[in-house]
Amino acid sequence: MSASSSSTTTSKGSKHECHCKIAAVIKTSWTKKNPGRRFYACEIGKCSFFDWEDDPMCARSKVIIPGLLAKINKLESDLAKINKLEEEIATMRKKEFKLKKKDEEIKRKEGVFCVSALLRSVG
Repeated sequence: MSASSSSTTTSKGSKHECHCKIAAVIKTSWTKKNPGRRFYACEIGKCSFFDWEDDPMCARSKVIIPGLLAKINKLESDLAKINKLEEEIATMRKKEFKLKKKDEEIKRKEGVFCVSALLRSVG
């Protein structure tokens, strides 16, 4: 990306106005050439206003930032998988608890049945 010849360069911190005469917004470039570099653009995308907010990055930053972003994306993906697995574990634990309760109830009823059958056979 490069600044258009019609963009207005002003000092940092001052308001930028696009060609539509509305306040420009700060956006972030994620291209290989300018990863993470901020720029001003038309908020509604009607005009071609463009002005860099940040100074150009050094070559090392252009190499390091995409790698860091890839690592962040991988960690976020792994975290989402972990959260999903934890939810599944919680669901399974609830099912296990219910099954144990049912098993205890069945064993209790079997015990009552056995005692009842024993009493009938004795009596």
